Amino acid sequence: MIKIKDKEFKIVIEHKRIKNIYLHFVYPDTIRVTCDFNVKEDFIMKLIESKKEWIYKASQRKAERIANTKLRIDDDIFYRGRNYHLECHEGNNGFRLDGDNLIIYSRKTGIENAIRVFYECAKNELLKDIIECQDKYLKILKDYGYQKQPVYKFRVMKSKWGVCYTRKNTVTINPMLIHFDKRYLEGVLWHELLHFIIPNHSKRFHEVLEYHMKDYKELMKGLK
Repeated sequence: MIKIKDKEFKIVIEHKRIKNIYLHFVYPDTIRVTCDFNVKEDFIMKLIESKKEWIYKASQRKAERIANTKLRIDDDIFYRGRNYHLECHEGNNGFRLDGDNLIIYSRKTGIENAIRVFYECAKNELLKDIIECQDKYLKILKDYGYQKQPVYKFRVMKSKWGVCYTRKNTVTINPMLIHFDKRYLEGVLWHELLHFIIPNHSKRFHEVLEYHMKDYKELMKGLK
């Protein structure tokens, strides 16, 4: 750990057979150093000391950019709450992680097509997460009289993270939630599922909502 002004940073050192030393700031609080096996730790710490001002400014700039965007995309991309450098390549639609890089493959070139592929792939991952955590909340709803299994759909939406269609027994989730930690998806899911028994945002709705998810209000601030 190293403290720079009012903030503490973790130091992660990765050794590879390379000639140069690479120093990266990884949001929110990690300094990643990649270097050859022969580079000593004392030398690495001196390098970090010499770059303290740059590291601090980089952390401030990244925090400001994150605060100003819901998409979590610029030259980097957020995936599951962690920051990755974004790379786009031509190939069969899909994406993969490679260290600090998230690589999107798209049959059509261009960043817009790559992001479209990313969200399409995200739907399957989010559906798996939903299946894993839905039982806890469906069990609660059974006590209130809801006995069905909802249908889940996905659609990119500009102003909503989820929508419940009670008559169709459908919950639509915004795949942009893939940028955030899984806990945010759970919060959105519980909110929408609860509408099957309380189809409004009344005082009772919020009482039941927060009774079964104590940190809901604080959690949802991260999506605003």
